[in-house]
Amino acid sequence: MYHFSLQHIAHVLDAQVHGIVRADALISELAYDSRKIIHPEQTLFIALKTPSGNGHSYIKQVYDKGGRYFLVSENIALSDFPDAVFLQTDNTLQALQNWAKQHRSEFKGKVLAITGSNGKTITKEWLHFLLSAEYKVKSSPGSFNSSLGIPLSLLTLSSEDEWAIIEAGISEPGEMQHVQDWIQPDAGIFTHIGEAHLENFNNVEHLVQEKMLLFSETEYFIHHKENTPESELITQNKIASRSYVWSYSDLNDIDIFIKKEASKYGSTILKLQSVGNPEIITIHVPFSDEASLENACHCAAFCYKEGMLTPGVIQRFSELRSAEMRMQRVSGMNGCTLLNDTYSADLSSLRMALQALAFLPGFKKRSLILTDIRLHGHAAGESYSQASQLVNSFHLDKTILIGKEITGFKQLFSGNVYSYMNTEDFLNLFPFSEFSQEAILVKGIHEYHPQKIVAFLEQQKHETLLEVDLDALGHNVKVFKKMAGENTRIMAMVKAFSYGTGSIDIANHLKFLNIDYLAVAYTDEGTELRKAGIDLPIMVMNPGRPSVSRLLENRLEPEIFSFRSLEYFIEELNRISPEAPLSIHLKVDTGMHRLGFSPEEAKEAAKRIAKNPHLKITSVFSHLVSSENLEDKDFTLHQIQLLNNTAKNIETITGYPFLKHIANSAAISNFLEAKMDMVRLGIGMYGITSSEVLRPLLKPVLRFKTIITQIRNVPKGETVGYNRAGIIESDSRIATLPVGYADGYRRDLGMGKGQVYIAGKLYPVIGKVCMDMVMVNITGCDAREGDEVILFGPELPIEQIAKWCGTIPYEILTGISPRVKRVYLKD
Repeated sequence: MYHFSLQHIAHVLDAQVHGIVRADALISELAYDSRKIIHPEQTLFIALKTPSGNGHSYIKQVYDKGGRYFLVSENIALSDFPDAVFLQTDNTLQALQNWAKQHRSEFKGKVLAITGSNGKTITKEWLHFLLSAEYKVKSSPGSFNSSLGIPLSLLTLSSEDEWAIIEAGISEPGEMQHVQDWIQPDAGIFTHIGEAHLENFNNVEHLVQEKMLLFSETEYFIHHKENTPESELITQNKIASRSYVWSYSDLNDIDIFIKKEASKYGSTILKLQSVGNPEIITIHVPFSDEASLENACHCAAFCYKEGMLTPGVIQRFSELRSAEMRMQRVSGMNGCTLLNDTYSADLSSLRMALQALAFLPGFKKRSLILTDIRLHGHAAGESYSQASQLVNSFHLDKTILIGKEITGFKQLFSGNVYSYMNTEDFLNLFPFSEFSQEAILVKGIHEYHPQKIVAFLEQQKHETLLEVDLDALGHNVKVFKKMAGENTRIMAMVKAFSYGTGSIDIANHLKFLNIDYLAVAYTDEGTELRKAGIDLPIMVMNPGRPSVSRLLENRLEPEIFSFRSLEYFIEELNRISPEAPLSIHLKVDTGMHRLGFSPEEAKEAAKRIAKNPHLKITSVFSHLVSSENLEDKDFTLHQIQLLNNTAKNIETITGYPFLKHIANSAAISNFLEAKMDMVRLGIGMYGITSSEVLRPLLKPVLRFKTIITQIRNVPKGETVGYNRAGIIESDSRIATLPVGYADGYRRDLGMGKGQVYIAGKLYPVIGKVCMDMVMVNITGCDAREGDEVILFGPELPIEQIAKWCGTIPYEILTGISPRVKRVYLKD
């Protein structure tokens, strides 16, 4: 939350002021996305110009929502926006950055900056969790580590904060010097460097040198000695004397030695000892994988250096979560959707979580389950007063308060309020039939075990998950939008349960991403989307012979591909005689020879449609046969030309224009000629592609994962699984996973053909895949029961799984069973 007077902002920015600035005009929110404005009357909308769009185009949309305060760089016709105030600068992003720099310079607390390639966000989130119960700590939200996110984070700092933890990332040379100038960090953490962000750098060494600029003025910065090449480069750098080094094994030239010992149930004991100090501090962490341990050691080293390893902080190390730090969205009881944000509970994170709840489309009712919150040294009355004002401003259907403190302030919360002293009382006494077809945010601190609430409310308890990274999905959609061009519409395919990822949840997010059209296979799929509140245009690709009234009622637009289907719709529409014509999409067969009118038949179909007032062609389209194969370029170009010619003939007959589309995901990058008026985006938006051009530009969206249920040592000569098919050729360690062909893990992957990813390595399937289980030979792996196993994901691409099965990624993805829980992740 921000706290600035409009007069102060105008003064700091040295902006030209257009409009009357009232002395009592206060800004509590900054927004650059018109879709994410909750309280427009308190919001300053920042009109940014980026390669993907111009924020000035959305000023009217914000004004119509009630927004009256704008930061702009273009001249605005004031007569179009009476009572609005415009602060005009030459460059809105630079103005924001300069404002943040000035605000940081006035901050009296200390700033910790974190950079690296991997582990930045989780290290930041863990430190916030570890320290916030005893210290006044502010951290940048989510992955706000860019030239926009960092200034927005800095502007949240208040005079009461003791520490700010800011994540810093760069995408090209020269940026970090500016970032250092804004953040002006007192201390730093250099996490692991990988090759994930080298697109604009000469090599890893170049990237390390750029990132080290962040620490050019710090008192110290922490890094892991065993990490190469950054550790070697740091020792050669002129700021090496500021480094605060920890190591697992090397006792030379370090500040802290950390010994790690395996413990039970997949946890690890860390023993810290600084050089020259005999005292050993013991910390327990609930994981054993190297990445999580390194991140935890960074946190421990910082807390040790700053004298913050209090008994309470040490205890909270054992409560760290190694799972995704992002908010999770899962299906719940009685048709509800749960937003699981149970890692922290303070006013800042509560505000972000409530915004996510408000932006979740398709729900008429929204409820909150909130435990006691972190006070950060503030008086309880002040904190809960602010919390109640924040919650009340969102006008929720139900607010459930859990905790000894928060229930004492029940009277401050408006609306339908329930209160319970503890989680057990809530689970035993709340009338859960009250939850129905609504979105529920669960927000709480670990003392009240909010995960028990989530587990109780969840619809499914299966340990096998399909994670869907909505941020990566948004990134991929932006990539395709840029390739298609700003004047080309995007139709997203959400047929087949959105390729197995969940139609309603994906459609909701695609709507947020400003997709123009959706396409489903059958009428029932479209009807379900309408029931869920999806109001985008929807094309039904195989409508069959449905009730035409149902199509009209749900504003569904059928694909017409044969005279049989055309005559059926003409007959039914003549009988019903609707007030408005039915929008249809005419399919032309240009070479697939599956469905569609031939070019000659399409002309006859157009004549019949032109004579009927109840039908109107919205688009004419076709299906490319081999757009991903450039060896078939001539045939693809032939298909494109054939559709263009046919569409011209149809337009001549009907006398009106319509959309034309033929491009799928592969054609968007391979054939400029195929873009036309609209392109159809399918499996490519999940980061799955055979295109060598597209692959490095896209991010993987999906991760199919499970856990190890049991591990046993099996001696040489024994067998594993049905029919004694898995033969143990040497003493082996065998793990059983709770996933089988009933979940979509195919039988083709058995008998050593398939592999799974555990703790950085691949291990083969042994024996046959069972209905609900599969066994894996993990000999040589120190994994433990309960550890995570990746079936496919960024670590093990789905394309490889498809190759092992002798099929295509579409079949693997759409074969994942509905009983596998879909979890949606978003920063």
